[in-house]
Amino acid sequence: MLFCILNLYAQEIPFENIIIDNNASGHREIADIDGDGLNDIVAVNQDLKGSRQIVWYRYPSWDRNVIVRLDAFQDFPRYRACDMEVADIDLDGYPDILGRIGLNNDLDGTICWFEHPGKGKLSCSTTWVRHDIGETEYIKDFEVRDLNQDGLPDIVARSNTNVYLYFNNRRSWQKKTIPVHHHEGMEAADLDGDGDEDIVLNGFWLENPDDPLGRDWPEHNIDKKWYTQNTRNWQDNNGKVTVADMNLDGRPDVLLAHSEKPGYPVSWYAAPVDPKKDPWTEHVIGWMDKCHNLKVADFDLDGDPDVMAGTLPNYPHEAPHHFGIYVNRYNAIHWQWQELTESGNYSAQAGDIDNDGDMDIVGLRNHDRPPIELWMNLSADQTPDREKSDTVTGPETNLPDDILSLDKWTYIQVDNMRTRFAGRTSGDGYWFGLAMGDLTGNGDMDIAAGKWIYKNPGEQMDSKWERHELGDNLDALLILNVDDDEKRDLIAAKCNRQYWIEVMGVDRDQFMIHQIGSLPVCNHGTSTQGYNQAQIIPGGRQEILLNAEGVYCLIIPDDPVAGEWPSMTLLESGSNGEWLSAGDIDGDGDQDVCLFLQNPKDEDRDINRVTWLENPGSVKEQWIPHIIGLTNHHGDKVVPADVNGDGRLDLVVTEERWPGLDPDAGMYWFEAPENPVHWNWSRHHIVTQYSMNNLDVADLDQDGDPDIVTCEHKGPAEQLQVWENDGHGNFFLHIIDKGKESHAGARLADLDRDGDMDIVSIAWNDFEFLHIWRNDAILNNWHGRSNPVPLGFGPEGEYRYYLPVTITAEEQDFVNKIVEIDLDLEKFEKEINDFRTIDAGSLRVFETNETGKIIDETVLYQYERDPDNARQGSLVFRVKGRLNKGSQRFFRIMMGPEGGYFINPVFTKVVDFDNHIPHQGQRSYQVKTPGGTYLYHSSGAGFASLIDREGNDWISYKPGGGSAGEYRGIPNIRPAGFHPGQENLVSRIIHSGPVKLTFESETEDKKWACRWEVYPDYATMTLLKKDTGNYWLLYEGTPAGKLDVDRDYWVQSNGFRRPVSVDWSGVLPDPEWVWFADESCNRVLYLAKHEHDQHPDQFWQMQGNMTVFGFGRKPHENPGTYMEEVPVHLTIGFAESTDYNEIKSVIRAAVMKPAIKAGKIQKLIQ
Repeated sequence: MLFCILNLYAQEIPFENIIIDNNASGHREIADIDGDGLNDIVAVNQDLKGSRQIVWYRYPSWDRNVIVRLDAFQDFPRYRACDMEVADIDLDGYPDILGRIGLNNDLDGTICWFEHPGKGKLSCSTTWVRHDIGETEYIKDFEVRDLNQDGLPDIVARSNTNVYLYFNNRRSWQKKTIPVHHHEGMEAADLDGDGDEDIVLNGFWLENPDDPLGRDWPEHNIDKKWYTQNTRNWQDNNGKVTVADMNLDGRPDVLLAHSEKPGYPVSWYAAPVDPKKDPWTEHVIGWMDKCHNLKVADFDLDGDPDVMAGTLPNYPHEAPHHFGIYVNRYNAIHWQWQELTESGNYSAQAGDIDNDGDMDIVGLRNHDRPPIELWMNLSADQTPDREKSDTVTGPETNLPDDILSLDKWTYIQVDNMRTRFAGRTSGDGYWFGLAMGDLTGNGDMDIAAGKWIYKNPGEQMDSKWERHELGDNLDALLILNVDDDEKRDLIAAKCNRQYWIEVMGVDRDQFMIHQIGSLPVCNHGTSTQGYNQAQIIPGGRQEILLNAEGVYCLIIPDDPVAGEWPSMTLLESGSNGEWLSAGDIDGDGDQDVCLFLQNPKDEDRDINRVTWLENPGSVKEQWIPHIIGLTNHHGDKVVPADVNGDGRLDLVVTEERWPGLDPDAGMYWFEAPENPVHWNWSRHHIVTQYSMNNLDVADLDQDGDPDIVTCEHKGPAEQLQVWENDGHGNFFLHIIDKGKESHAGARLADLDRDGDMDIVSIAWNDFEFLHIWRNDAILNNWHGRSNPVPLGFGPEGEYRYYLPVTITAEEQDFVNKIVEIDLDLEKFEKEINDFRTIDAGSLRVFETNETGKIIDETVLYQYERDPDNARQGSLVFRVKGRLNKGSQRFFRIMMGPEGGYFINPVFTKVVDFDNHIPHQGQRSYQVKTPGGTYLYHSSGAGFASLIDREGNDWISYKPGGGSAGEYRGIPNIRPAGFHPGQENLVSRIIHSGPVKLTFESETEDKKWACRWEVYPDYATMTLLKKDTGNYWLLYEGTPAGKLDVDRDYWVQSNGFRRPVSVDWSGVLPDPEWVWFADESCNRVLYLAKHEHDQHPDQFWQMQGNMTVFGFGRKPHENPGTYMEEVPVHLTIGFAESTDYNEIKSVIRAAVMKPAIKAGKIQKLIQ
């Protein structure tokens, strides 16, 4: 059920606090020191006796083991850095420790690493060997990364004013110094997506060049406020920096906080499409003084990143020192603070200590203040049905049938020719009135907006809405029935005058206008921004509420045509003139009025007082104002609703920003206490963004709690948003549309009478428009679109062009085939002749039917830019499901101009890549796919493991042992190498995405090179170049995990099956495909060389340990290499069958491609 899923988001994260050591303090890291599969804690220690050591605490007993006694060093007996790292420096498979030791000053010291002695030699008394790297001043931050992609770990160290790079040459280190803005904070990440590690600092980043040792590292700005502080105090520019994909758009975002000063936010900066040129957008998570803790992890196991943050506890008078977690409630926009302690923390670390799948926290009170303590995360223990909960991506997951979707909307433009008020020729529109109701008597909901009435066309409402004018610049505010006849009436206004309009006949523009009031209501010289109707006097018709400096009520008399209507004043003065609404706040049975009061203090005029006026129950008594809270900025909309289901009416509030254009307007809900007259309503923050002059509240998904609709009036996106309530006052964002300004809009009504609420908006800057977003959650009454395209995501967003593409299976069936098409954006721009630059970040793929109707908007794709031409590249996408021989599929590649707003969908990676995996003594690429898991030694340039779905390794490389380990691998190209375990080749990532990984490897002399492309079901190698002489390609491995000479066999493409116990040599038939199998396994590993030749090939098994199969190899000759062609292609993969025809079909589908035909670039009809 939905409530069960949503409650996972609302609950606090359970933690258990454990004291590790009450008598010691120091920097900490988390790592598996003893190799038992469970993480331990490493710490730089100064105990209460003054002894200085580096130690590790063994999980779970937490016994303390000395790594090295710093006091024993004669030259540098102290630890002198603000950071340390645990990493496998020597690639022996064991974690070493990197840090800096020195004298008791900031100048004298050396960076060094302490070598893990190996699991068999590890004991509580074993001293780790010290290796010096280079002398520096005091170091603030360390990182260990492969900066030059040679497969070796390099070191990045930041001092107050420099970044030092130490490049690993195995036996020595080459140093590079980069002067930077002072002071601290550093992380390493690939910000520009070019496959190498950049350096991220406090508000700026350094781009890794092609030659990271020899060339300069260009500097790029993120936000100058983090590195341009100039008070000449040492606290200037101190920061915490980390990198994570916060909004799950596939790009690395940057998080920043100030570690030594109060008054700064904890913020994340959304990575732009081009991080070198485009601005980074700041999103404030919260405010934290002296935030000396900043880590990102999914602490609550809901699939999105949370943020650990906390105050540095320097001085007792600054208490409380908050430390805890900003829990990501949705899309890194809405955050909920969970406090862990008020004692603060110092550079706390996050990691999975007990290997249960959730992230724990290790910290201490300050760098010199014990204890070392652990917050053990208990989420994994308390999350029911882990397999199911891992799939929860938001509150829309697994909706029950009786709960409506909040993501099915169709945009309808009702009008685009509305004029300004009173014949104004410039500026904004100044219309405020908007009302929905049946003005024609046919049962359809019509719209009155400004001086116009719009007649509902019925059915899907997407045909023309007839417009009829009231005249005389009347601003229609409300629709109601004044005189109890069969037709509805209008209440309208213009400056200081109010009118009742009888609608005699819309089609004939017949209206009878009566002036009913002369109340002093004249906002912007038009009418009012605050109007409503409510039964505030028992009996009779509802009253008309009007807001200005005072609050007024028009009372409908028994004879409404007999002159001006009676009125009363609810508030003489002090109102801010914005929206007002009604509800029984105090539960006494009558309707109270909710509004904003101005702040009497001139210096705080922008801060309003959220207020409700208590209905006295009599027209003769005074309405009493009760102030329940404050806004941060000018209050704009207030609506009562029982947000948290406790039976009391709360208040939902939005702020506007004028004249400011900053994204600092808030939306809140104020929680009603048991006695609502008291000043103790808790304010709950929902979102901070651009000015929100729009608000309505209703149960949109019909789950029994009120949801919120709002729209940004300003800003680059102008997002129309629905905020889904979980029933407890936690809200989750649904973006409905973008780029359509609203003001006094985002109002709800069931216009098409289908049982769900539609959205209506007018505008201020773009006053010409009247908007409708039809809610397609229920499509029973009208024959609407069965699969509406979500607005802002489909062609109805800011896409302007498309390229039609046809995929044809001419000779072969395909399943989930990955296809590629080259794109030239400059060529498209010339063909379109639209004088706009196409934004490469706008690319998106939709599948259509033959007529162009969208049938699938979730096509997996990635765009691979040409490294030599940013305007060219390849679009790689998946043709989902079966593509039978002779059939066609149709797609559209959508594009838009620069400056538009586009959503890049976030895909679960089908090809999941990690380039920092130690394997058998080498840094390795790990690639997880549905077909299997690949481990590729980056400096050996060969696959060391190929693991099937059941965990069997079909290669099984390991150091030593000859044929029992070190000889094994793919492709084992002689004489160049390309063999796991070797160390003389260089590998680098070319492209990485959800459906394909591309990397290249090259020999040190650059005479041999190959490229691997890994797809979901197979991997293809292209030998790009070679030196003089011939070569071979080998598979040396272990079918189904271990060579069994009695049960293993191999098959040629002509169907000849041969046991591995029998040697063979000859020329393979065309095509040159072979596969290996074990009789106990319903799976084969195939190797398919694309090009046929007449060179000899060979198979034999070696010592009962491994296969030796060679393309272009002849036995008993030295060198025995016969292949000479370049390029040559080799595809490897698993087929989940042992049937000959099925295996051949799988191989054909891997090595063959369907025909791809692109049409001419087209403009999208808007």
